[in-house]
Amino acid sequence: MYEWLVDVLENVDRSLTPWVVVGMHASWYITYPKHVYDPANNKTEGDTAGMATYYEPLFNKYNVNIVFSGHTHAYERFYPTGEGNSCEDASSGPTYITVGDGGAELDLPEILTNFDQLECSAYRNNDFYGFGFLKVYNESIAEWIWSPNPQGSERVPEDKASLARMEDGYVDQTFILNYATSSGADDSRTGEDDDDISEGSVEAPVRLCSISLLA
Repeated sequence: MYEWLVDVLENVDRSLTPWVVVGMHASWYITYPKHVYDPANNKTEGDTAGMATYYEPLFNKYNVNIVFSGHTHAYERFYPTGEGNSCEDASSGPTYITVGDGGAELDLPEILTNFDQLECSAYRNNDFYGFGFLKVYNESIAEWIWSPNPQGSERVPEDKASLARMEDGYVDQTFILNYATSSGADDSRTGEDDDDISEGSVEAPVRLCSISLLA
């Protein structure tokens, strides 16, 4: 599978197919303790560690944009993150998103202390089941929204801010800049703080390469 993935990534013409999205089962970037990937403290699952060791360098080398995973029964999104938990700006690496909250029992909310990945975690939620929408505007900008499904969920958030955002139909929203294209890279970690980014984004037909890894 490694040789196949190298061949696929090497042959994606980013001038024609600017976005590359990967889907896999276990998360490499996650702050929930049940399935955490923390090799520095010897807290990880063997298959997950093996996948990350061999494939994460490829994701960074070939500028994979977004990585979706599950395994953990909760939702969490990371800032664009590269090897070694680096997340200084939008060109650091892929945006890792765990969407494992489709309907199974939600995992407990405890987070690990003194854990390097905490700095790069942008948003996490295990109060609700949920699902997400990915909208690609053009070669430079995409929008990701995670929307909760309160019906059947086990916990309700106490803070009013989360409840207010639910009235708008989503809890987590961000704009992802394509660091594989010169027009998509900038000095910020994401475009989530720019209220005008979607209004100024011209929608145009765009190709996306979707890759599924079985592990």
